[in-house]
Amino acid sequence: GNYEDTVDFASKIIKAYFEVIAKSFPEDWEKGNKGLLRTNIGIRIFLVILRQLIKYLKYEGLERVYTKQDLKDFKSKVEEIVGRVIVKLKGMPVAKRDNIRKESSKGWVLQNTQMLIWDLKQEFNFGIELWRKGGWTDDIPKEETDGNIRALLEDTEKSLRDFIIRKLKEEYGDKWWRQGITKGVRDKVKEKIESQIGMEPWRREELEALKPERRFKGFTDTSHLREVIKFTPNWTIFENTFAKDKEYAMAQFKSFEFIRNKYQHFAEHECDESSKNFGYWGMQCIRKCIGLGKKINKSKKFE
Repeated sequence: GNYEDTVDFASKIIKAYFEVIAKSFPEDWEKGNKGLLRTNIGIRIFLVILRQLIKYLKYEGLERVYTKQDLKDFKSKVEEIVGRVIVKLKGMPVAKRDNIRKESSKGWVLQNTQMLIWDLKQEFNFGIELWRKGGWTDDIPKEETDGNIRALLEDTEKSLRDFIIRKLKEEYGDKWWRQGITKGVRDKVKEKIESQIGMEPWRREELEALKPERRFKGFTDTSHLREVIKFTPNWTIFENTFAKDKEYAMAQFKSFEFIRNKYQHFAEHECDESSKNFGYWGMQCIRKCIGLGKKINKSKKFE
């Protein structure tokens, strides 16, 4: 009826919503900033989920659940639907919940929200607008075997290294190694080379004489590739390739790194369904962005 009444009622809805969450997982709620639910990140995630809950109820023709003054039915729906998210959180190792709390960029908040409501999305398309924002709506194609995925990951990593070197050379010329590669990455490469010399001392002269291109291709991890791309002086070189939203792009790179590391060590069975899907489509986005689009069916640029 008027602004004040709208704000008052919205406050009651939000309060009722978080009362259910607090009651469902008091062990975490009572930890405050040392837990997840009551932190800035936790509140952001669960407000996104609240928006999706309202949209879902409206789509199902259940507006009365959240518009009538008596919020008993609304609380019951929160328990029924969002309660499943709480169960998922409870079942996580503490370290994983801590990682969610530490990832504050909007890209990671979105992706962690997607991860938490994955089962709801699979069952009845809950929160589908979040997947439209993320650039995909489908699961991994059924014809993709683990062998195919492993080959794609290896090819993506190799091609990404080649792409980075080419772009840095275009920008910095012969000084690309000093100007385009962060000191931290150069130091890590040096450490890896020294470690290799320790295992194969007879190769010292050969390894110490390696050209920058061979160093970058042979002694960097996928996390180093992300670090080089997001390096502030370099971002203007890469943003038109990947995305204007730097933090969201970096979240996709991290998903790619996660699945790549699991497959590299033949531990893909350790990936849960949502992590595997995020990693797969993150990889496909990278492939399309760097010009490897022939093997892509439904991925888009990060925007």
